[in-house]
Formats: sequence, structure tokens, C-alpha cells
Amino acid sequence: MKHDPADEIAARAVLTNDLTLVATGSRDETIIEGKAADTSDSSQYTPVKWGVRGCGQGAVKCVRMLAGSKVKGFTIRDGFTRIIQAATGTPSHGHSDTTGGGLSASDAHRNQCWAEDCLVTNCAAYRGGGMMAVKCKNCLFVDNLCDYGGGAASDCQIYNCITKDNLANYPHVAANCGVLYCYEVEGCSIFDGWTDASGCKMRNTLFLGYAARGNAATATNCVFITGIASGVSNEWLEICKECVKTNLAAVAVDAEGRPVLGQSIAVDAADWSVVSLPCDTDFYGGQRVWNNAPDIGAMDADWRPVYSRDIAKSLKFSVTAAAPTVEETLDKSVKIPAGAAVEALWTADGTKSLNYTVTAKVTGAGTLTVTLNGETLDNQAGAGTKEFVFANGLAANALKFSYAGEDGYAEILNPSFLFRVISRL
Repeated sequence: MKHDPADEIAARAVLTNDLTLVATGSRDETIIEGKAADTSDSSQYTPVKWGVRGCGQGAVKCVRMLAGSKVKGFTIRDGFTRIIQAATGTPSHGHSDTTGGGLSASDAHRNQCWAEDCLVTNCAAYRGGGMMAVKCKNCLFVDNLCDYGGGAASDCQIYNCITKDNLANYPHVAANCGVLYCYEVEGCSIFDGWTDASGCKMRNTLFLGYAARGNAATATNCVFITGIASGVSNEWLEICKECVKTNLAAVAVDAEGRPVLGQSIAVDAADWSVVSLPCDTDFYGGQRVWNNAPDIGAMDADWRPVYSRDIAKSLKFSVTAAAPTVEETLDKSVKIPAGAAVEALWTADGTKSLNYTVTAKVTGAGTLTVTLNGETLDNQAGAGTKEFVFANGLAANALKFSYAGEDGYAEILNPSFLFRVISRL
């Protein structure tokens, strides 16, 4: 446990300038845990709305960060701060003793530190319950609390992050405000509320809770929910780029918050040209881009079931992996561009030998190579259609379709006409 001489609240870890702390195990195994106060503070907000939460004398926050430092891959939990600043005897929303129960940087180091791939949970502070003045990427903030504002994060820049079930008691109209006064919000899923800073730049983000807009804020390809979006007027949306104000039913998401194919307007709707910090995976480890277009928010709908139906219309053929640039065509085939691949598993009962035929088409001068169980089966060089044939009695066959070349693409054709599985006589 470390103390900064200028602060009264201890931190479980203090990351000095340019220090990187990387977890060596899973988030379930690598945990930075703070400590609740020995003597609780109270404020004008705390007793009525939330009750005593562990902020006060003897509290320990999780991580204090200095310029250039980085923390990656940890669970950050149970970090607490003071509410009453010791030097003044009054609440303070701008001091290291009272902000950022999970992660914090003081003004001298503001937004010069990074958190990545972290779960931040059950932390509390007077301001920025989960995080204060830190940049973060691919993080999940859940069940964090604060009095002043930003239950999940305040005064931060957040990229590809998820916030849900975080609470704040101020601003009073944004009691479920997960994000307060952040300067950049890109590719995020905000499920609990947001009040942005003046001049905030928002891109490709789902706002599914309360939303309040600051002065001169701009948004590109964002979705807001009608009825709980204060200041998000039609007039303001007109000066933004491709933003939508709609109802919750139009933005269907699953339990993780991932858009649901066929039900969510967020699917394939993000503008990739404005993304400043792309991610290969989301917080849960899922592929960040499917079907050659990112979704609005921090997660993408999984297209593998769709590709499987397009190719085989059979539960025995399933696509297990596909490059981000692979996409479904209008005629429901699966298009593999140059440098991309599709992997699939074809199962059988394994009691008899079967003859398998897979038909694929190349458009362009490139080469499609098909591998079977790790070994090259055959290829198609240049434009044309080819049947790839094999026979065995295995219970499962792993196939990989890889297209290489300067132009064109390959398609695994609709099997309704060109795909056969025939028993050997």
C-alpha cells in the first residue's frame, strides 16, 4: 500500500511515471483491491440517497497513476476515497483524496495515463467513482458509485468501453449518470447515463440511459434514446453527422450489451473513418468487427451463425471464425476478400465414410486455398468456379478457406444447389 505525500488517502498501487503494470493471469485471478473506510464520511447527498458506502477516513483507493503509466488486464474493485477533504473539512470534487476510487490521476497527470482491458467494479468516491482523469480502452465499469458525478468515470477519455449499473447523485436529473464530463467518448456502450463536457467529441456510441448535452459537444454516428435525452434535440442532431434519436426497442441488445442481428439499428452502422483508436476485440474477448463494418457501441453482433446458414443451411456445418473483412452478399453467399479467411467445422456421426463436396468461386486474379484438418486440400488460381472434394469417416472436419491476391474475392456458394454430402456405397 502506497501513500502520495501530497494526499491523505492511500492507494493499493501507485504507478510512477511511465510504469506499465500488466496482469499475468485472467481478470478473475489478478485483482487490485482497495479498502472501505474505518470511519465513514457523509455529505449532503450520501445519507439520503445511497447510505454510507465506505468513503471516509482510512479508505484505500485501488490505483493512483502518474504521467505515462498504464495498467492492463486487472479487476479493479472495492476502492474508496474520502468525501470530506481533510485540509478544508468540506466535500471536494477536484482533489485526489476524494476522486477516483478505482483509478485516478491528479491534475498534473490528467489524461496522461491509460487503463486497458480492466473490470472496474464496486468502487466509490465523491466524484468519478470508478475512474478520474484517466484514458481507458476496452474496460467495463459496473456497480460503481459517487456523490458528485460520474459513477463510472469523470473527466476522462474513454474508448470501446461499457458502463452499466453505475450511480451518481449529482447532477440530480442524472441520478444514474455513469459518465460525467468526459472529453472524448468513442465506440462505447453507455447503459446508465451520461453528462458530457463542453466540447466533448462523441463517436459511434450507444447512449441507452439518461443523456444530457454540454455546450459545443459534437457527435458522429451516435444513438440516443427518446424521452431520456435532455438537450439532445432534433435541431442539435441536425448539425451532427448521422446521429439517431430512437426508442429502446430499435436498439435491441443481448445480456452482454451486444447488438442483436435483425433487431438493432446499431448493427453495421458505425463510421469506421472517424475511429481514432480501433480495437481488435471487445472487453469480453469477442471480435470487434464482423461483416466488414463495425457496429455502433463497444461490441459487434456475431455473424458466424448467419454465415453458417448462408453456406450450408445445416446445423452440421458451422463457421467457427471469419476475418473482419468477410461479409455476406446480397444473394446470401459469403464473400472472402484478399487477405481474409473463413474457418468452419463440418460434423458427421462418424460411423461411415462420406464424400464431401464444397463449391467455391473466385472473382479476380487471386488464389483461393482450402485446407482440410490442417493440410492443403486444393486451390483455385484465378477466376473460376471449383468443386473441392474429399472423403473420410471422421466425426468432424476442420476447413479453412483463404483468399490471397491483389484483387477480387472468393465466395463459398449457396449450398442449396452446389453443396452435396453423399454416402459412400
